Amino acid sequence: MKRWWWLSSVLIVLAMSCKVKKLNPTETLSESAPESIEKPACTPMVIKPFQAVEDSLKVQVATPLEVIQDGLCVRIRFQYSGCSEGNAFLVWNGVVLKSYPPQAHLVLYADDTGPCDRLIDGFGEFDLSELRHFSDSLVILRIREYPERIRIKVRDF
Repeated sequence: MKRWWWLSSVLIVLAMSCKVKKLNPTETLSESAPESIEKPACTPMVIKPFQAVEDSLKVQVATPLEVIQDGLCVRIRFQYSGCSEGNAFLVWNGVVLKSYPPQAHLVLYADDTGPCDRLIDGFGEFDLSELRHFSDSLVILRIREYPERIRIKVRDF
């Protein structure tokens, strides 16, 4: 009987310590996203012409609120409108502008979840490793609906 009580106490303590933190819309990404060596793999970016994505899928353009580089991943906090939460994916059209440093245009899409006016907050991590083939150090990202250009280091990793 003593062993069962001890084991159940340990399991309760472990269950209480494993909490998932939901992103608060007023927090910044850097405050809420943990820095950890053991991170899940980033979602691969989709390489497809923008018009083909918009024609073939029921999607809408999401508005990035904050973008941070994390290794060869980019962490994006974003918003979109809809009736319920949907999936988000980052699309690159496969074109790199011949400038120094090279520039790539990207669009963050979210599933179209209906004609509601509700603003939904989201967070995603997307893999940028495909861009390593086009630069020896930096690539500038130009994400639709995001006012800033993001300088991404692609070769230090």
